[in-house]
Parts: sequence; structure tokens; C-alpha cells
Amino acid sequence: MASLPIKAYRGIFAILPTPFNADLTVDYGALENIVEFCAACKAQGIVTPANASEQPMLMDAERQRIVEVTVNKAAGRMPVVAGVTSANAFIAGTFARQASAAGADALMAMPPYVMKASPPAIKDYYLAIDRASDVPVIIQNYAGPPVGTPMSPQLMLDICAEGDRTLFIKEENPFSSHLISETLDMAKRRPDNKMAGIMGGKAGKFIIEEFTRGAVGNMPACEIADVHVKIWRLCEEGSYAEAQAMLDLVQPLLNFESIYGSFCYKEVLRRRGVIPAAYVRSVGDPHFDALDIKELDRIMEAITPAFAVK
Repeated sequence: MASLPIKAYRGIFAILPTPFNADLTVDYGALENIVEFCAACKAQGIVTPANASEQPMLMDAERQRIVEVTVNKAAGRMPVVAGVTSANAFIAGTFARQASAAGADALMAMPPYVMKASPPAIKDYYLAIDRASDVPVIIQNYAGPPVGTPMSPQLMLDICAEGDRTLFIKEENPFSSHLISETLDMAKRRPDNKMAGIMGGKAGKFIIEEFTRGAVGNMPACEIADVHVKIWRLCEEGSYAEAQAMLDLVQPLLNFESIYGSFCYKEVLRRRGVIPAAYVRSVGDPHFDALDIKELDRIMEAITPAFAVK
């Protein structure tokens, strides 16, 4: 498929959690509801499967079907970025071809996440993804449990320079804001630079600082995509004080989700009427006890007036 213009990759690209039934099979109907919710939130793009989608817990056939369902439901209303992270270049290339054939607008991958790879092997891995389709590729620079291998700005820019379609970076390592500045500064000094933009992650906690440093967008989990979209719009308008006030309002939820992960994303989506249940496959995601529920009740009461989608 023909790739979208570079300017299409700007703003909030919301990551879709993978909804499950009680027997932990994928609830594809609920997945369609999440896509529709992101469209209603006016997200500039959507992403799946990624870390917030419990990607390591999905079977290969499920990953392929999730991309197909997402693309079909999105129906061209917003770009779909397909996660193709895998254990090696061969499998990642296979995922890339499948996702591209399904109609994904772009691909995103972390480095191999089972056995750690050397910088030359990481470059070969991304170039295999790059060659496997005709859509843009996003390098996901993430290092944190349970997966991830940190990459230097130089390595990522080398990959972009050698690849034909590897054009974007998602930066979400510690001190991500500094790394965004460092990578953008280094890119300006390279005559072979082809990197077109950097997006942030980390649940959008640092979205305003990343914006001021030159980030082109952010990829948070989607449970408050409407709020993230509003914060981004305010930044684009130069209304930083209003953007900061809104970010301050939702920070307690973003902190809460950093503890409870997928279960929190899904519980908020359940409370918002998007999905019927908050089942997770992730190992180690704790469920809420009575005090957690009380705290989430308090947080939701405070932030609900900020929701654009009721």
C-alpha cells in the first residue's frame, strides 16, 4: 500500500490494550469498540500490538488477527501502526509483511526481546523489517521490565540512514526528554539524516516537555486518549498553562497505571463503558484491592469532567 505523508505522523497515537474474555481468549468485538473509542477521542493514530497491548502474551495468529480487525474497523479514519517486535529478524520480517498486507499504515518494533542483540544485529533486525514492506517503520527505544534493549541515538540514526523506510523513533527510556534533544541535535549535524521525527511514550507524563523539545507526538495507552489529544492540541496552540493544568489533573491516574499496567488501562476503559471486563494475561499485573478501588474511584471522579467522550 502507499504510505501516508510524513505530516500524518504527528499527535497522539493511542495504544490499544488487547481485551480478553473470561477464558482469556481475545474479545475481538471489544477490540472494535476500543478502535471506535479512539476515533471518537480524535486520536491522530492508533497502535497495536505493543507493550500496553500485552504483546508478549499474544500468540502469533492473534497478533495477525488483531492487526486485521484494527485496520478494518479504523477504515482509514486514522493511521494504524502495527507492532512487529519479535525474537529475531526473520519473525519480525514475517510480521511486517503480514501487517503491511493487512493494510497497516506503519510498523513499530523494539529490538529482539528474548536474547539481547548486539548493535550490528539490532541494525540487521531493523533493516529486515524495513525491507519487508513499503510503509514507514518506527524504532521503539524502550528499556524496562519485562523487555527492552536501550539503543544509542547514533545507532538509531545509523539505522534510519541505511533503511529506506525507517523514518521515526519512539523514545521512552529514562531521561527520555534529554534523549529526544540529543537525538534531534545529532540528526541536524548528519548529512545522511533521514529520521523524520521522534514520538514520546511513558504514558504521556512528559508530553509537554517533549513537545517543547521537538517531539512530533506521543504514544500513550488509550484509556484517556481524549485528554491526551486535548493536551497536545493546547500545546500546538501555545496554550501551555492550560495544557499543564490538564496534565496535572490526570497525573494521579498516569502514576496509578505505572503500578498496575494493563489491568489499570482496561479497568478505566471498562468504567468508561468501552469494554465489558478488565481481564489480563500479563504475568505479575496485580489486581486491585479495596483500597485501590477507593483510590481509583477518587481519581476518576476528579478527572471525568475532562473527558471529551462520555
